[in-house]
Amino acid sequence: MLALTDPRRVHLCRLIARRARTTTDLADRLSMTRPQVARHLRDLRDLGLVQVERHGRYVQYGLDLTAVERIGRDVSTALQY
Repeated sequence: MLALTDPRRVHLCRLIARRARTTTDLADRLSMTRPQVARHLRDLRDLGLVQVERHGRYVQYGLDLTAVERIGRDVSTALQY
C-alpha cells in the first residue's frame, strides 16, 4: 500500500495508533502545518485506515487497527510500536 511508504504518514499513523489526536496536536508533533496533516489524514481516511470522532468542536483521528491488520499483521504491529 503506497500510502504507508511516506515516512511522514508512517509517523502520523504511529502517533494515532497509540491514541486519537487532533490535527493541531499532530501538526505540532510532526512539525508540519495543519493543512499538510489534514491532507495526509484525508488520504488515510479515504483508504479506510483512520477513524474520526467528533467531540464538540474538536475532531480526533485514530488509526483503525482492524483495517490495518487486513493489510498485514506485520504492518499493524510496526505501527503500534
